[in-house]
Amino acid sequence: MEDDFQFILKWLHQRIELEEGRIKILGSDGKIYSASFVFNPPATINTIRQLENKYQIRLPKDYATFLSIHNGAKLFDIGNGDCTQIYSIDEVDNLAEIMMPEIAPNLLPIARYPGIKFYLDLTRKNNNIFSNESGPDFDFLAMNFTKWFSALIQTNGSPFWDLTPQMVYRIIDDPELKLKDWLLNGYQ
Repeated sequence: MEDDFQFILKWLHQRIELEEGRIKILGSDGKIYSASFVFNPPATINTIRQLENKYQIRLPKDYATFLSIHNGAKLFDIGNGDCTQIYSIDEVDNLAEIMMPEIAPNLLPIARYPGIKFYLDLTRKNNNIFSNESGPDFDFLAMNFTKWFSALIQTNGSPFWDLTPQMVYRIIDDPELKLKDWLLNGYQ
């Protein structure tokens, strides 16, 4: 899994270099945009361990690998604010202090796209990415960090999570997965 993640990241860097720092992408509106990328310098192993120790957690290997290569990033920025930001450790810590441990002890904020935030559910070993637009429901994306990052790259930063309805979720204080009401009761 770690090798898969590093391969995906290396491929993205090669693509960016090949296109001289900006890549052309097709937007959801059918227009071609020139997207930029900002990759932060790596986090030290000590900084990663400090975050883990502070919240008494163990980060998934693929996410920790990302932080050890790039301590945060801004991906597919086309200049209008529609880009994905993967938080740095400092940003994770600042947001986690608000949520962890009282509000959501097992949900670690890791990234955002306008109007939506992404979290690692630390109670799950695999498929641990959840999204939240607002409110107590956290939609289950059924993927780990590597799969999430790969899908983001494959869709050129488009909000791929909007392409299919999210049928499973968890609430903020209960890690058990639940089916959405509309799935159980039908569309109204």
